[in-house]
Amino acid sequence: DVSDNSSVASEGDWYDAIAAGEVIGRFLDAIQAAGAMAAPSVATDVVDGTRAPTSDAAATARRRAVLFRAADACDGLVRKVRESAVYAEEAGKAGAREALLAAKRACSADTEAPFRAKIDAAIDACEAAALAAMERVKTYRFEGNVEVKIIETGLSNGVGAKIWHAAKTLSKMLIADAALVRDKDVLELGAGVGMCGFVAARLGARSVTLSDFEEPLLLALEKSAELNGAGSVARVCALDWTKEVAGEDTPSSSTARTLDAYAQFDVLLGSDVLYESQHVLALP
Repeated sequence: DVSDNSSVASEGDWYDAIAAGEVIGRFLDAIQAAGAMAAPSVATDVVDGTRAPTSDAAATARRRAVLFRAADACDGLVRKVRESAVYAEEAGKAGAREALLAAKRACSADTEAPFRAKIDAAIDACEAAALAAMERVKTYRFEGNVEVKIIETGLSNGVGAKIWHAAKTLSKMLIADAALVRDKDVLELGAGVGMCGFVAARLGARSVTLSDFEEPLLLALEKSAELNGAGSVARVCALDWTKEVAGEDTPSSSTARTLDAYAQFDVLLGSDVLYESQHVLALP
């Protein structure tokens, strides 16, 4: 195929996201600990019949240690989100900005101004990274003059947020034998970014239902349908077969995404949908 952006996701990307999530989690644990630990209050004691302030050296020392670890975590957070889009995505998913703001509110003492400056730097870095990690539109051009546009988001939205090799391979197979989907009702399971479904629509499918269960993926699929001019053919449905086979409905923020329990399809498409043992075990 010929594409103006041929990059695809790999297992390494997924493992990187897992590792990044763990590191971001440790950073936020340290930052939240500082926010949860109130600054030591001034204690009082009665001396010669007069109540006078006394210092709590131990509490102050503990507070300083917690702030030191939190400041170091802020520096690490800034460095990681600036260096890596994966860390930036995981920081957004973990609510890093909100955690930083909460810690800043809790650290109001004048003596803690240096720590608040560290928090401000981390907030700025997270906000800048969030803007850079917004949805990315990619155009893929295959042989036979087949072109589709897809929207990629961050892996923090699930593995379906990126293009994987299997989707490109299945798309090529469909293009090589378009009769598989032409004038057919097609359901793509675990559609992710929807590449295979949109290729099927380009090849003349009568209808294409793109299904997944992560809310950000469903929103991106709906936008992609518009980008591909497939609104009259393609629809997006929330479908989690691990729930469906258990007799449960797939939750969704929109009733328009509900798949008719009696819907019938001529063709089922699925690429890289059984990559974990739990997905295989969930099948009937």
